[in-house]
Amino acid sequence: MKIKRILSVVLALALVLSCFAGCGKENKEKEEEALMPSISTAATGRYVEKEIALPDCRYAMDMVMLEDGKLRVALDQNDGRTVICTSDVNRSTWVDIVPLSSEILSSGNVESVALAANGMAFCSTMETLEDESHQPHLWVINADGTCRELPVMYEDVDREKGFFMGYCDFTDSGRLMAQFYLSDLREIDLITGEVGDNLNELERVVSRSSCGGEDVYMVSMDHASYHADGETKELPDVLKAQISAALEADYGNIPKIVFWENAEGYLFFTTYSGLYSYIPGGSVTEELIAGARSSIGDPSCIPVALTGTEEGSFYLLCNLGGEPTLCHFTYDAEAPAVAETQVNIYSLYPNDDMTQMITQFQIANPDITVNHEIGLSGEDGMTEADAVRTLNTEILAGNGPDLICLDGFNLESYLEKGVLADVSHVLDAGDPLFRHITDCYGENGKICAVPTTFTFPAMYGKEEFISQIHDLSSLVEAATQAKAAIAPESRVVNGMYPDIMADYLYDACSAAWMNPDGTLDAGKLTEFYAAMKELYALDEPFRQANTEWMAEVREEYLSGENQRIPGQYTSLRGADAIISDVSYLSFGTLDGMYDYAHVLAGEEEYLGDGYITRPIGLQADNVFLPRGIMGILKDAAHPQAAEKFLTFMLSDNIQAKCLSKGFPVNKVTFEREMSEERVIDSWIGSGSYAYQAQWPDAARREELRGWVENLSTPANTNRTIRYMVMEPLYDCCTGAITPEEAAEKALQ
Repeated sequence: MKIKRILSVVLALALVLSCFAGCGKENKEKEEEALMPSISTAATGRYVEKEIALPDCRYAMDMVMLEDGKLRVALDQNDGRTVICTSDVNRSTWVDIVPLSSEILSSGNVESVALAANGMAFCSTMETLEDESHQPHLWVINADGTCRELPVMYEDVDREKGFFMGYCDFTDSGRLMAQFYLSDLREIDLITGEVGDNLNELERVVSRSSCGGEDVYMVSMDHASYHADGETKELPDVLKAQISAALEADYGNIPKIVFWENAEGYLFFTTYSGLYSYIPGGSVTEELIAGARSSIGDPSCIPVALTGTEEGSFYLLCNLGGEPTLCHFTYDAEAPAVAETQVNIYSLYPNDDMTQMITQFQIANPDITVNHEIGLSGEDGMTEADAVRTLNTEILAGNGPDLICLDGFNLESYLEKGVLADVSHVLDAGDPLFRHITDCYGENGKICAVPTTFTFPAMYGKEEFISQIHDLSSLVEAATQAKAAIAPESRVVNGMYPDIMADYLYDACSAAWMNPDGTLDAGKLTEFYAAMKELYALDEPFRQANTEWMAEVREEYLSGENQRIPGQYTSLRGADAIISDVSYLSFGTLDGMYDYAHVLAGEEEYLGDGYITRPIGLQADNVFLPRGIMGILKDAAHPQAAEKFLTFMLSDNIQAKCLSKGFPVNKVTFEREMSEERVIDSWIGSGSYAYQAQWPDAARREELRGWVENLSTPANTNRTIRYMVMEPLYDCCTGAITPEEAAEKALQ
């Protein structure tokens, strides 16, 4: 098998090179070494990634390598149809794109699809009947394209819930394994529809199931097992340890584990950290592809199916950043095993967007390794102040990173001390940008800190109240009027706890607090505290009606349980806040187009006309929040690589792919979002309320364009100041101290 030979060659080469290096040090004199020509002994050989373009679609459902060597994928298209696509013999273009038959599509929503190597396929659909009960249908699609319906012989169908089949997959010999609900894994007879016994003998909840060869693997949130030779077994120790560790590290997310077994019985599998091989009966696994240098390690990567060739290449079908993606990994004997250049990046907190950008950068730039240091991993008990102090010590000693993500930092201090390099030439050289955003920290012709994305404070509610809010006093007046229009025990401004209420309004005020000398304005702070106290008082009837619950909330807060980090969760909830009676007037930050779509979710069904979204400036006008603020140190060890990474972050391709929060500063990306009509397959709500996210219509998108063009005032992003301002808020709102005393305490 060629892949086995490849691995052997790599190991042998590494051993030979290490021996030569050792001998040279021991047996050669320096004079002789100086006469020898320079020969690079850097190890070469690794897997490289290339994306294979898929037909236009919105969701990847399954993939298989057919017996004739062609690839076949099942995709959910943007028009709602499910299609089965087959490649040419080179697996580079799609020569056959066939939608499921009208008979299948008319039987309900397509829930799951499985493809077999012999050309057969299987799918399940769910029909909603007039009485709102549900009827499942099972379909077999023959290799010639004809289809037939199987009787549903699974006895425990819940006609009310509708959810029926989570995953289905074929073994190499064409046996169909189907996962019903959360814990039933059974074989379905493709002739009779008969359902076998539950193979999940360990009776754990199964997050996903996947076939490898003739075996069926069952993965839960923290455990994995497999069914082979007629019984369910624990994984071999080495596999059990590695997969359990991966599940624990990624706990709560969809398991990123899929399996494929080749003809020789070698098992290949993915986790968030890469692609690995396992020889049956072996005591180790072998890393073939590092997650950090491939799409596999992208936090947004949800693997769907894995397959490979006997020549040693692999295909991974996944949904990457919400986009169906087919990755092809081939072994390149000439590619450097270790990148020759490095770039070091520092962030205070883990950031999935940054991790995704790093992954994409290393795929595009295999000659550069990105090292990402997280100041607060949550594992060492270090505080934010400790982390910043440690970083500053490293910078003073000349050992700082190349780039810093400055979100939450005292940015003014870094700018004043001149430790950051001017990157204005980087901004000038790339795509057109919103320069009123990216240049917001520019001074004396230099730009040393660059926001790579932005959000802005906004509000949502009935137009009669929202339209009159333009400062703190009008906010209090509008909230007072709105309070009279709702039930006494309903919340008008989410005044459950002062910190929660004020956190959503903080960013619309903070830009006005800094004096030219860097001190805080006592008068502006007093005005803020006074308004927060008045708003908090409006929701006193709610707190009185929920005294016991509020006492528990207070106790949890003081004990540190569920303690809110100021500024961490301030997204505008919009219609959902009103529907769920959390807040009649909704405030927060509008965090991008997908966030806007969630703000509008439920508006048509439950609220109707007369509700609007507007930017909000309470103590400053046209406020925005710079985010993903990047700076390159003047004494960066790898300045060119750092500039290349910053350019990459600002590019259209990455701004379109890797921003889960915030609007893009890249104008090309932004304008594309403004021009597109989309359907967002995302739902929010719970219990009796569930509503789909609504992409803003053309009128709202045009309105948004105007808001963005008018933004001019960056909010204060120093998290230390945010902590200081929030600290006396409870005492002020509950009357223990006056607004003046709260301002004085914050200033101290």
